[in-house]
Amino acid sequence: MFFNEIERNKEKSVAEINQALAANANLNTKAKTYSNYLLKESMFNGQNLWVFKPNDFNRGKGVTLFRSLDELKRLIQDYTQGVEVKPLNQPPPTDTDEPQPKPTGFIIKSDVFVIQKYIERPLLILNRKFDIRMWALVAHDHRCYLFQEGYIRLSGHDYSLNEKDLDNLFIHLTNNAIQKKDKDYGKHEEGNQMSFKAASEHTGIDFHQLAKNEILPIVEMTLISARLKLNKGNRRFCFEIYGYDFMVDEQHKPWLIEVNTNPCLEESSGLLK
Repeated sequence: MFFNEIERNKEKSVAEINQALAANANLNTKAKTYSNYLLKESMFNGQNLWVFKPNDFNRGKGVTLFRSLDELKRLIQDYTQGVEVKPLNQPPPTDTDEPQPKPTGFIIKSDVFVIQKYIERPLLILNRKFDIRMWALVAHDHRCYLFQEGYIRLSGHDYSLNEKDLDNLFIHLTNNAIQKKDKDYGKHEEGNQMSFKAASEHTGIDFHQLAKNEILPIVEMTLISARLKLNKGNRRFCFEIYGYDFMVDEQHKPWLIEVNTNPCLEESSGLLK
């Protein structure tokens, strides 16, 4: 219902789309559960973009934007059967009669998927999309800690919703595993990364306060919701670290994108060192 109402009303304002959502929910008993979930301003900028993610994969593997239900059905069918994903930095074929190297990809197969509405109006830094990576630690006794320093991960290209740019993952995915395969990686900042302090200078946002006042309660909520799955064997003297990724929209509201087990802790830049 949600996808279809946006698609039918793409030429209208967010308020008008929400009116259509509410009217449809009132007519549809099965949809009444979702009638309070309305389209947020930051999720719509004239496109009906969604994010598709195969479950239990990392480093951006299989993450795809889709714009139609036919695309979604095709993605689900492909990834359920197993699909070969080509590397992003595969060199283009050369204009020669010499045998071309066969692209070396990897197979992704999953029957569980995460589907999210794409934030079409994110806050930008220097006209580029970014996200926030933060770390949370859970001890064996369920004491939880949020590391006070996160960092900003940026795209190397200007943000764009033009049709020709929608399939360019280097524009839309700020994951370092994706960005480091781009020829422009590190062109603007070492490792396409920025400290909270530097990002504050560009946006006027105090990212430490944002983490304390708005991100910390979200982290707490996720850990409480998953508490029965954490350390089910009651092991002693152990801990686990989770990587939390957040987007910030034009209204400076943080949105949880995903939580990563076994997050990358490599010292890929001076900032992370």
